[in-house]
Amino acid sequence: MVNSINVNGKEYPYKFGNLVFMELEKKTGIKSKDIEDASTEALMTLCYIAMELGHKTKKIALDIDFEAFCLL
Repeated sequence: MVNSINVNGKEYPYKFGNLVFMELEKKTGIKSKDIEDASTEALMTLCYIAMELGHKTKKIALDIDFEAFCLL
């Protein structure tokens, strides 16, 4: 299931699932069981990966990079 969040009038789809946590582990080395102790940057990465997956699932281009996402 794909959800979305509205930021400044723009909808951003996101999707959480096993793939998001697998990608987080690849990118950061953090396993899902250790998420409680993760840094803010790692949690932002998790959310960005979920947004990437939501856009991919909806077959729409993601027009924001990670740095810009962190500034939302």
